[in-house]
Amino acid sequence: MDAQFGEFQFAYSITEEIEDRIVFSNLKMGIPVRSSLREEAEGEYDQTYTGRVAAVFLQYKLPEYMIRSNAKEWEEMGEQEYYRFQIYPEDQSPQHNYLCTITEKDPRNKVFYCAPAFVKYSDYELLHGIRNVSEHSVFVNCGNLPKVEGNKKHNVCYQIYPQRVVTHLQTKELEIMQGWHRVLGEGNEHACYENVGEFVQTMWNCTEQSGSAFWKASEKEILRSIGLSCAERGIHLLLLRV
Repeated sequence: MDAQFGEFQFAYSITEEIEDRIVFSNLKMGIPVRSSLREEAEGEYDQTYTGRVAAVFLQYKLPEYMIRSNAKEWEEMGEQEYYRFQIYPEDQSPQHNYLCTITEKDPRNKVFYCAPAFVKYSDYELLHGIRNVSEHSVFVNCGNLPKVEGNKKHNVCYQIYPQRVVTHLQTKELEIMQGWHRVLGEGNEHACYENVGEFVQTMWNCTEQSGSAFWKASEKEILRSIGLSCAERGIHLLLLRV
């Protein structure tokens, strides 16, 4: 069973739940009638905020709901219904490997696949109405996933009652979280940037464009450039107040 709502609807609901903490976002709020990646990347930026920020990179996924006993991972998932989304092979998209690269750039970057644990529109409508979509979604930590090679397809399978995740990609225990309170909660405060400027300089220094060019562009221009680079790959960048 496929999701009965769209990826942008899901992304909007996830973002709306922490909108009061957004310092920068490369995803325009609201559902656009006409938009370009560049417009989305310009997004919102509160230049008056000078405090610490959490850098969150999200790749949204809409899963299949697997309900038949002949599903490929049925036994591994305890012979119970589960959700599944695909990680694109390297020869189809560089997206997954780019997410892994972001985690390698700095451990303070919080990089996740984000997927709902529901597929019915009625469930989406209910959870969106009470601003509780993130609590019924999973955030899969990309820091625990290796890069992919070639044309082999990989799936991430998960349940939340009981919580279980299966993929044949990981080389260490795969971490999943539910809700923004886990992603940004107690114990994670240290894994943040001191301010937007530190984030911008760190990310810029990790690109091929590092060097004197950094000092010729404004912080806002560089942040937009980073946001556009992510948006072109379908990745939602959020800088959030801590």
